[in-house]
Amino acid sequence: MSRRSFKLINKEFQIPFLLFFTSVFFLNLIVVEIIIFLCFKSFREGLIENGLSSDSVVFSFLKLFEANMQNYTFLIGLICLLITFFGGYYISHRIVGPIYRILKTLKKIQDSGDYAEVEVREKDFFKDLAKEITRALLVMNKGKEPRE
Repeated sequence: MSRRSFKLINKEFQIPFLLFFTSVFFLNLIVVEIIIFLCFKSFREGLIENGLSSDSVVFSFLKLFEANMQNYTFLIGLICLLITFFGGYYISHRIVGPIYRILKTLKKIQDSGDYAEVEVREKDFFKDLAKEITRALLVMNKGKEPRE
């Protein structure tokens, strides 16, 4: 049974790709936390302006409710951040994998001089590109146009 490891194929692409999406999500999480804080602050100030005493039990309830809301939002945000990171990792592999295999095939041809076919996985992007490169390599190898 083969076990896949967590490996970056093309660090120059994948690290900025993952950092961009996770940092945008993390910034959104921070903004949501700030909005929650400001909404509750505004609500407390409105209650005081309307004559409610600042030592009222309502303020204790609001403080507890605000803390719970921020904690739950942060926890859900972290879970979604992990989903974003691993989803981005998966998608980046579908982008980088075919390019890696195309380059690997071209290097193999350069080293051996023999024809080789570019293979891509079923869920990879750029299947058409790999197919066209394979066709071009076949034409170069045989010196004639391949039949459909």
